[in-house]
Amino acid sequence: MQRQRYLKILSILAVAALLSAVVAGGLALAQGTPPAPVLPQSFWGSVKDASGNLILSGTVEAWMNGVKQDSIAIVNGQYGGPGGFDERLVVQGTSEDAGKTIEFYVNGVKANETAKFTPGEKTRLDLTVSEVPQDTTPPVIESFTINNGAAATNSTSVTLRLEASDDQTPQAQLTVRFSNDGQSWSDGEPYASTKSWTLSPGDGQKTVYVQIKDSAGNTATAQANILLDTVPPTAPANLQVTAKTSSSARLAWDASADSGGVAKYVVEMKQSGGQFQVAGEVTTNSFTKSGLAPSTTYVFRVKAVDVAGNGSGWSNEVSVTTDAAPGSGGGGGGGGGGGGGPITPPADKIEKLVQAGTTTVAEISGRVKVELPAGAVTGANAAIKVEVLGDEKASGAGMPLLSRVVDVTLKDGTLTGKITITLYFDKGKLGEDQEPAAFYYDEKAGKWVRLGGTVDLEKGIVTVTVDHHTLFAVFAVAKEVPPPPTPTPVVTFKDMQGHWAAEAVGKLAGMGVISGYPDGTFGPEREVTRAEVAAILVRALKLTPGSEQELEFKDNTAIPPWARGAVAAAVKEGLVKGYPQPDGTATFEAGRSVTRAELSVLVARILEKELGTVAPAELKFGDTARIPVWARAGIGVAVAKGIVTGYPDNTFRAEKRVTRAEAATMVLRLVDVLGGK
Repeated sequence: MQRQRYLKILSILAVAALLSAVVAGGLALAQGTPPAPVLPQSFWGSVKDASGNLILSGTVEAWMNGVKQDSIAIVNGQYGGPGGFDERLVVQGTSEDAGKTIEFYVNGVKANETAKFTPGEKTRLDLTVSEVPQDTTPPVIESFTINNGAAATNSTSVTLRLEASDDQTPQAQLTVRFSNDGQSWSDGEPYASTKSWTLSPGDGQKTVYVQIKDSAGNTATAQANILLDTVPPTAPANLQVTAKTSSSARLAWDASADSGGVAKYVVEMKQSGGQFQVAGEVTTNSFTKSGLAPSTTYVFRVKAVDVAGNGSGWSNEVSVTTDAAPGSGGGGGGGGGGGGGPITPPADKIEKLVQAGTTTVAEISGRVKVELPAGAVTGANAAIKVEVLGDEKASGAGMPLLSRVVDVTLKDGTLTGKITITLYFDKGKLGEDQEPAAFYYDEKAGKWVRLGGTVDLEKGIVTVTVDHHTLFAVFAVAKEVPPPPTPTPVVTFKDMQGHWAAEAVGKLAGMGVISGYPDGTFGPEREVTRAEVAAILVRALKLTPGSEQELEFKDNTAIPPWARGAVAAAVKEGLVKGYPQPDGTATFEAGRSVTRAELSVLVARILEKELGTVAPAELKFGDTARIPVWARAGIGVAVAKGIVTGYPDNTFRAEKRVTRAEAATMVLRLVDVLGGK
């Protein structure tokens, strides 16, 4: 009996002790003393279906303790990688989780493989799934705007901006189709966030429909409205004759006004009693007509045409009678150094016919030399005349004249390229705080305008390259003291915080070379297109944008309007080329993504254009054999100058498409190299 009572008391004490331990443990847990954390375990590997085929895109998730630990995108059948900088699928646990089972899901389907949580281990685990669920989720169109949401357009060529994604399979290929009525859809084409579209001019509002289709066949549609411009520009005013000779007349007028901008001016002329005919088209509000008959009266008028094709009314009409044909007699000798009095026009004038296919030089010894590359002047019997004038032409300039005033005019031709003019000047007339500078005379403004060019003070010459003809001279100007350099501002974007390319992107954005999107993001992982690369490089090299009329690609209309000037400049400088087509034409393919090989070759082309021949580095990448033969020399040049490097696993990945972040980094390195040349 006593033994039973003793055992009963002992049992009560044991239960009490157990309760005390539970309560103490509960208090410790309530007071926030979790198990000690340990190093995470990371995974990478391939993803295949039941047939052994790679699953090219989607998402892999890791689960432990019924909680999702991490997710990672599938890229070309792989998730993560073994390299030190490669992303991996990470599982974080505590010491108590060691040995617990980790489950994996591929695109929402449980994988056949599992793993045991081993803290700190880097594990390759190739995953397989027995089935992949059918994708029935349509893609998402986040936004669809025309010309950045503008209510109206002044151009028949508009830019459609589209932001779309597919939630079910983020890497799924998307195609885009367009329609005029929401029913008759165009053929699908690869998805691009921007597209140029040419519309027919007309009254009223137009509706543009767009349809996005993913690789599983799911679709999403959207629409946007646009109002076409039918308002003509104002008619040119104050048309007047600013200069004339026996064979030419120069005209100028007030620029026309238009909300979308004037595309061109059309100049017509007629002789007394005749009918008006087109004399030429220009993009500026001045025009020179050559090839006129001496002692003949002509009547001119001008109208403006805006970018939407709307034409204005005609300007006022002006009449001009050309001078009589010059006699064969000449003036006195030209003289040499240039005294203080007026310079008598010398007799050594020169007139030379342009020779097709060769460079023609028109030179008046010791005064001026004009060089015309082949194709700079076109037209039947085209000729150039270089004439030395008296210094009265420089009156009103307010600057000491160092050279003769020369007049460059064309006969029976059109200036279609650039000419080089070398002016000789008297360096003995320069003051200590002065320097020589070339100027041209602006007929419309009635003043001398400074040019750039190259000065050789030792030889006493200034050389300029121009795309127009008028009066030219060298004057003495005050030496410019350059301001102290200002630091390049750094621009930040919402999605670049902590990104490896944040500094490079910020610097280029501060320089105005690259820009982000209206929502304040940069989109560092988006693939950069050929149009974007052309625009970035033209800005980085500070090239003057070209004219749309210079583009000769079969798909000109597919080049976004904002990029056409840059593409024209890049083509003109020989930086980019088109893709030959079987019919003899070429396409530019503005929306096509750029590979690492292509961008490296383009960078190499710029380096050798600016620095001369660069010895290429020896390519020692693990995948050098897979680099296209046509790209190896260019990649070697880019590697030699430190513009591009390989990946941590010693691969180059020539066919990998370049992201906006990678492009920014390469361009900034290029700018730094060229800045130190």
